[in-house]
Order: sequence, then structure tokens, then C-alpha cells
Amino acid sequence: MNKKFIKLFICPKCKLNKLDVSFEILKIKKAKKSENIEILRCKKGHVFRINNGIPNFVINNKLESKIYDDVWKNNRLSKYKNKDIKLYKKKFQSFANIKKLNLQNKLVLDAGCGEGRFSWLLSNLGAKKVIAVDFSNAALNRAKYQSANQSKIIFIKADLNNLPFKENTFDLVISFGVIHHNKYPEKLFHILSKFTKPGGIFSIYLYRKYGMSFIQDMIRPITKKMNRDKLHHFCELFGFTVTPSKKMIFDIPNILKKIRWIDVLRINMITFEGLTSTYWHRFSIREIKNWYKKNNFKIISFTRHISMSGLRLKK
Repeated sequence: MNKKFIKLFICPKCKLNKLDVSFEILKIKKAKKSENIEILRCKKGHVFRINNGIPNFVINNKLESKIYDDVWKNNRLSKYKNKDIKLYKKKFQSFANIKKLNLQNKLVLDAGCGEGRFSWLLSNLGAKKVIAVDFSNAALNRAKYQSANQSKIIFIKADLNNLPFKENTFDLVISFGVIHHNKYPEKLFHILSKFTKPGGIFSIYLYRKYGMSFIQDMIRPITKKMNRDKLHHFCELFGFTVTPSKKMIFDIPNILKKIRWIDVLRINMITFEGLTSTYWHRFSIREIKNWYKKNNFKIISFTRHISMSGLRLKK
């Protein structure tokens, strides 16, 4: 863990500004041996382990972490290459839709980075530093592996409801496909918005109301309780995974996409993630516009699917 990055963090337990990095020898009882452990410690003695160069600021382990570990482990590993920057920039703008994006000397927060495709992109587009945060070990390990040559990205494990940063820290905050999986989405929006500097941009992507599968909504109470390995195997067989599988015997979603008029229940939009996620909220554009307004943002762009970007106003 690079010590020069420590000044960006505060303790998520007591909110003290000072964190120190050090090495300690901790005794592992089961293994009956000592192990060198890199840690972060605040002035009050709260300790956070660093695993594979990734600080773990999660205070309480939750079921969602395990669920998203399963989701990412079952996805095909993407590979980011410099020749694909234009492609990923186009994907980024389909969410953010920010005209004249200037990242020079900017500090960026990717809140819910997943496997890090946009953290990697924004680093390549000139950001000073990108702090990539996720709750899933599997996602962070994939993201770190794929961005091994990007020294400007710092990966941390943390709960978005309790991030280890001061307010008004980042020039750009993005959170794509994450807030709608939180128990209290509007509350999380409010929390993340506070990390945006006055004059900075907060950009999000959420599921649209009435834009998802009706069948998925009906069966989620059952599938959330099912064995996830068996459920994923079923999704692989019938095409309900994010990436194609060699095990697939009948690609139901792709067939229904070609004859959309008959798919009134939107079965083609069922996914393994949708069947297992603890929370799965959807919103209208009006609702999200109200969130931005209540948190002192001027909306600078939005799309119908729903993504929205706002400029934080100076009080």
C-alpha cells in the first residue's frame, strides 16, 4: 500500500482524519504460526487489514458481499486494452453523457466499480487519481488484475453507505448500476452526493421503472432463497447469464429479442444477478431529478434508460 495515498482516507468508524500504515505480526491460532499483515490504523486504534494491496474498510460483513462475489466469479473475465479506449469511452458516455469531459488533475470516485472498466478508462483519459470502491472481493481482484499497470487507480473494499473519505473531496463521482441494489437508494444517493466538490459532477445510472422483466419480479422471492450454484447452472443452460456459456442448450433471451412483440413479460431481460440480488429497485426520471434538486445539483444531462449527471452548485 503506497503511503502517499493514505491522506485520502479517514477512519469510517470514528471519522478521524489520520490513518497510519504499518506492519504487524498477528498470530493465527488455527495455523499455529505468525504472519506479517499490512494494516491501516487510526489514532483511536481501529484497524483495517490490507489484502493484496486492497484496504478493507468494511465494518460489518453482509450477505450482499457474498452474493456479488458469486455474480462476478460466474462472469467471463474482460480484458481492457488501449486499442479499446474509444469503445469504452462511448460506453461511458452512454451513461454519463458529459460534454467536454476534462479529467486533467481531477480526483475521481468510482462508487461500485465492479471489475473496473470505467476506473481503467478514466485513468487512461487523464484523471489524477481514481479511487475504485466495491463491496465484492471477486470484483476488486478482477479489477486490480486488469489494471495492474495503472498506478493512478487505488482499489479499496468498502460499504458505500460508510465510505472512508471526507465530504467535498472528488471532482467527479460516478455510480453506474449500483444505487438501485441498495436497501435505501435515495439515502445512498444523498451520501454519495456529499463527496462531490462544489462545481464537481455526480453521474449515476439506475434501472428504469417498468423497464425490467415482470416474470423476474414475480419469482425473485423464490430464487433469492435458492442454491445459487444450481440457479446459475440453470441460467447458463437457457441463456440468462451476462456472458454466453458453452453449456447453453437453448438461448431463450436471444430468441425473444428477435420477436419482441411476443415477449410481453420481458423474459429476455431476466439475469442471474436479477434473480439473486437482495434489492432490485426501479425509478422514474422525475424521481431522480428530484433527488438531484434536493441535494443542490443542477442537472446537466440525462437519458431515458435512466442515467443522469448533475453539477453540484456552490452555496
